[in-house]
Amino acid sequence: MLGIVRFILEFGFVEPACGSGLPDPRPEWIKAAVGNFHYLHYAAVSFVFTSLIIIAVSIMTEPFREDQVKRRGQICHATFRCLQRKYI
Repeated sequence: MLGIVRFILEFGFVEPACGSGLPDPRPEWIKAAVGNFHYLHYAAVSFVFTSLIIIAVSIMTEPFREDQVKRRGQICHATFRCLQRKYI
């Protein structure tokens, strides 16, 4: 959603060509939110926003019941490699 909103704002309010001498018709809040917001800063904000959503959903969901979890504690890297060798 964050990317779609930025995309719409970026292409909905077009910046005049560089060196054209035309005034920038975009509203000030668009210039601040989209035009002067570096893409790496946007990536960091997007990462934090996504992380907060993941944490919130993880906290709000109930953990799996024991009957829903198969082989809990029986599979790890070492046992997985042993199982691969056993069935090859």
